Amino acid sequence: MTDRVVPGPHFADAAAEPTCHSKRMLNSAASLARKIVQDMHIYTRGRPMHWVPMDTVMRRLDLKEDAATEAAFSHATSNGWLELKELRGACLTNAGRRLTKA
Repeated sequence: MTDRVVPGPHFADAAAEPTCHSKRMLNSAASLARKIVQDMHIYTRGRPMHWVPMDTVMRRLDLKEDAATEAAFSHATSNGWLELKELRGACLTNAGRRLTKA
């Protein structure tokens, strides 16, 4: 398994032309992104910039390497809640910490 989830072009296209299907996908991506951020907050005890391997993140939430997971990670990074690096994994940002307290 790779340490990086790269958003595919299908997600960018869906955001460009809102349809009923793309709105549902965006809503589910946002919901899953929030779950990922919440779990990262629990796992890191709220410490910002604490790197967690992607396989750990994926295993804790039983995530699959699919379009829905890619969309969720894309949503979380585009909102500044998580930072992803290929060899390091994922880390919670200050914005992600604030989201979990909201």
